[in-house]
Amino acid sequence: MKTELDVDAELLLEALNDADKAQALMAERGWTEEDLVARAEALNKSLVESMASVNVV
Repeated sequence: MKTELDVDAELLLEALNDADKAQALMAERGWTEEDLVARAEALNKSLVESMASVNVV
């Protein structure tokens, strides 16, 4: 299942580095921990793809 990045990347990164922010974001969005992880993986994939396209040039 593909998860779209439906949250600001900066907000997601902050949440991934701060347990309180992660809990607040999950509560606000109605997400489970698995939902948060899926979005982190989607962000990672997006960043990897962006870096790969830069390296091709």
